[in-house]
Amino acid sequence: MHRNIFKASLAALSIAAFSGGSAQAEVIDFEELINAATTQQGQTYTTPSGHFQLSAYDSVDAFTVFDSTGTASSTFSGSTSFYNISISGETVLRQVGGAAFNLSSIDLAELNLGNGSTYSVNFNGLVHGGGTVTHTFVLDGAEYGAETFDFTPFGFSNVDSVSWIQGPFPGGYHQFDNIVVSPVPEPGSICLLGVAGLIVLRCRSRRNVK
Repeated sequence: MHRNIFKASLAALSIAAFSGGSAQAEVIDFEELINAATTQQGQTYTTPSGHFQLSAYDSVDAFTVFDSTGTASSTFSGSTSFYNISISGETVLRQVGGAAFNLSSIDLAELNLGNGSTYSVNFNGLVHGGGTVTHTFVLDGAEYGAETFDFTPFGFSNVDSVSWIQGPFPGGYHQFDNIVVSPVPEPGSICLLGVAGLIVLRCRSRRNVK
């Protein structure tokens, strides 16, 4: 009887912990727009899952939005992507609802570079609870050639938002794609997982005593 109660408790806690606290990675790849030509997508974009949102801002122009580049676009880089239409435009990534998240990687590609030169893209993250983290990636100068950049060594975890600004004119436009993100598990879910672990240990101890 007691053993069955422990098993039932363990199952319930495990379901609660994993359903509420699993940090499931999500790839923001814009593939629902794959057949589109270069098309304005508005000032904000929410992922099909409804979990993450990208916003376009500009301190110079009064109007800025995102454009998408699908297979019908002359600037297609091999994968559906987004870019900010303003040369001074800022892109901000957040989780819907404002919860903290982890940023793992992003694909970047030069757009209308024209002169073969390289330029950099600077990323700034606001760490949950205070503080900032920043890193600059240098693109290789190959027009429309996507590169994957890894944030893992640079501390872009448990952030409330990440922003980056279009490079300087001329040739500063870039496309972005395949943004790998994951939510940060809530403390309550982590506690539930710990309780489930303690129940497992207790069950094993009782079994060994018998």
